[in-house]
Amino acid sequence: MIRLPSLNGLRFFLAAGRAGSFSAAAQHLHVTQGAVSRQIKDLEDDLGEVLFLREARGLRLTTAGLLLMRHVEDAFESLEAGVEQVHQMRSQGRIELSVNVPQTFGSRWLAPRLGLFTKTHPLITLNVSTDPVISKPEAARFDCLVMFLDRPWSIGHSHLLRLEEHVAVASPSWFEGGKAPDLATTPRLLLKNGAVDLPVWSDWLQAQGLGQPKSYEHTAKIRFSSLDQAINAALAGAGIGIVDKAMVVNELRQKRLRLLPQRKTQGPYGYWWVQLAPRRSPAAEQFHSWLMSQS
Repeated sequence: MIRLPSLNGLRFFLAAGRAGSFSAAAQHLHVTQGAVSRQIKDLEDDLGEVLFLREARGLRLTTAGLLLMRHVEDAFESLEAGVEQVHQMRSQGRIELSVNVPQTFGSRWLAPRLGLFTKTHPLITLNVSTDPVISKPEAARFDCLVMFLDRPWSIGHSHLLRLEEHVAVASPSWFEGGKAPDLATTPRLLLKNGAVDLPVWSDWLQAQGLGQPKSYEHTAKIRFSSLDQAINAALAGAGIGIVDKAMVVNELRQKRLRLLPQRKTQGPYGYWWVQLAPRRSPAAEQFHSWLMSQS
């Protein structure tokens, strides 16, 4: 791990870079000009790079100084935000974090785990929404989002939490004599995105080596606009659904749904962390870390 320079030296460097002179930085920091000069000299010696050019009209950052300034500004802004959050927590007792998530993710994955989050982060109040978000103004209403995507969102900063693991499931009522239901004759529960079917069934069939999707064109179909609807239909015995395994963990454990024999398939869709702001608040960082630990 790289040894970092003195935090105090970086603070003096930031003040001098912003002020454009050692004397102005000294006034801002309530120290002598000599103290600022010594801190900058120690920092330059530590890094082995000249950070300022001393000119008649004041200080000018070198290439190394410009590079360091950009990162030091970001780091101190993040520290200031963290300290502000701590002060807010102390004065108000709680921090509120507005989060938007997909409906099925919220009800079937997030909600059962929120008790774990509140135990480890008792001072963070989550305001969870499941409103559809397709534009930047809609996303800007939230501190952070979890989005169902097949690639990073074109807006803001994205990070993959987990890909879907597709499994075929059906009600135990379809498993006569312990035998899995026939794919060619059992109704299929499909998911649609607008007017188009999501390719989860065709991808799953090909991954299983069970022939082309057109071989099953004559099988009865029921289409749903949400995964939650398809799961509820499968629970009611309406047919076979291709679903994300993480969304039916409890149903499988309780034997309200059963898995068909199959090979594991993933993606291309998954759940992505999205944030418009370039830097996360401490509360958003904690929520992101917790999501990663649970995924």
